[in-house]
Amino acid sequence: MAAISKILKINALALLSFPLLLVSIGAKLLLKALEKALIFLIVGAILLGLLLIKEISGNTLEFFRVLGFFIIFWIFFRVLFIIVDIFRAIVMAIFLYTIHFLNTILSFIFQISHNGYAKIYDLCKVEYEKLLLEFKGKYLRWSCLFWYLLKCFNLVIMNLFSISKPISFGISIGLVTYSLYFIQKPS
Repeated sequence: MAAISKILKINALALLSFPLLLVSIGAKLLLKALEKALIFLIVGAILLGLLLIKEISGNTLEFFRVLGFFIIFWIFFRVLFIIVDIFRAIVMAIFLYTIHFLNTILSFIFQISHNGYAKIYDLCKVEYEKLLLEFKGKYLRWSCLFWYLLKCFNLVIMNLFSISKPISFGISIGLVTYSLYFIQKPS
């Protein structure tokens, strides 16, 4: 009867730690995405600029006509550019403060959920080791199904995070190569 209560305790703790693990992983992924958001916006703006240059360079006469028009009315548009620059600075400041605020919240959520997961995981591990020491039966250790699922899931996540950097570099190189090909491709 003591073995059954230990098995139930281990399985219940393992089930309790699953949501904490998922929340901590989700928070960490969102945190990483927010850290890279500004970089993705800059890369998107650069790609958009390259696409616009490609479209303009296809019709050179129209490009110079627009350039001449721009030079003639530059004084009038300068005030508009200053106003746009002020609004851009305000929007950028709001964006950066929002990113910082979300970063702080997600870091807090990650720390709490990861600490809770780690404590429950360690408790499960200690209880499982006690079960193995107290009861030598082979069948008792296999009855902790959720503990094994938790260990397997944890191992898979750790392996995915360990190879995520080379995968992200490969995907980035592929995306840049495709973007350059798309921009250079004749219309």
